[in-house]
Amino acid sequence: MRLFKEGGPAFGRWVHTSDCRGALERYSRMLFYSPFADACVRGGYRGALSYHDAQAIYPVDIKRRKGDSKRIRSTRRLLRRWILRDARGRPLYVPFDCAKGRCPQYAADIGNPRFRARLIGRVRRVMARGYRGVFLDDVNFNLNVSDGRGRPRVPIDPRTSRPMLLDDWRRYMADFVIEVRRAIGDRELTVNSVWWRGENSLDDPIVARGVTAATHFHMERGTADTSRGRPYEGLLAYADRLHALGVGVNLDGSSSRSRREAEFELGTYFLTSTGADTVSADYGACPDNREGSPCEEPFWRGYNVRLGAPLAARALRPDGLLERRFGRGMVLVNPPGAPRRQADLAGLFFDLDGNLRISTSLEGGEAAILTQP
Repeated sequence: MRLFKEGGPAFGRWVHTSDCRGALERYSRMLFYSPFADACVRGGYRGALSYHDAQAIYPVDIKRRKGDSKRIRSTRRLLRRWILRDARGRPLYVPFDCAKGRCPQYAADIGNPRFRARLIGRVRRVMARGYRGVFLDDVNFNLNVSDGRGRPRVPIDPRTSRPMLLDDWRRYMADFVIEVRRAIGDRELTVNSVWWRGENSLDDPIVARGVTAATHFHMERGTADTSRGRPYEGLLAYADRLHALGVGVNLDGSSSRSRREAEFELGTYFLTSTGADTVSADYGACPDNREGSPCEEPFWRGYNVRLGAPLAARALRPDGLLERRFGRGMVLVNPPGAPRRQADLAGLFFDLDGNLRISTSLEGGEAAILTQP
């Protein structure tokens, strides 16, 4: 199993130091923010992915300060020009965390070659510091643009002076991802997109062209979206389609706050994983719980489970549970919204607490990860 974790400010104790490799060796990949985490990369951690946003311009980057150089003022003028605007010339935003008529990120014109070149230049500089790859956020093939209250808006396309067409937005985004891929060569590229939106369907050739330029696809919020009305089978099918296109999956369980949620995320990961995927969670995923640590609980033993190689693809059992068998155990999952189901295991297994089981009972949205004695 390969574990993914975001190394944000809460992880400052580990990532903001060169003495980090031992503490972070549990994590196959980590999302890092440069230059905050550069010291950890210099210290030898080899799973670092550098965060960049494909369509964001931050207000702090265009705020003028006394004493700014002529070059900085020129760059800020360009940044203002690269902000998408509505038909009345008002700036538009990335629809995230909006309040009081403003959002933390302006929506950039991703079709502008100079904007793309600026971000790619930063990507190259960060890669030169020893990062394993890039985490490219907001790679959405829907028009991910809003007013200051988060309400969807169609921007004016600066190239046509008309409302931007969805196919043009998709093409700009796909071309952008491909340019990032070319810039980083054989380094890893993880893209974060909204898997459940129809506009992001992998059956669309433009979307598929952009996604297949990446090595991994980050399924943000993971199974949490399936408890909000998104189809669980749709999530599994999307992961299967990504694998068929040669793209790995990071199942993002960062919304998992309980043991039950984390085990369900892990069970879903095992149902779909090809071995090149990663899974993440918040529950029990801190390196330690020593004094001064931000961890609220010890590292969960479930992340250390070893099931061996899969023996077959997942299958639907007669009792309605999803099952996948491995060389050293099996996984059972009861999809969200399903009734409670009892399963005869047809043998002896250990659960993640070390208890021997010959049967198990699962509510909807629960999983059992079982190893053989």
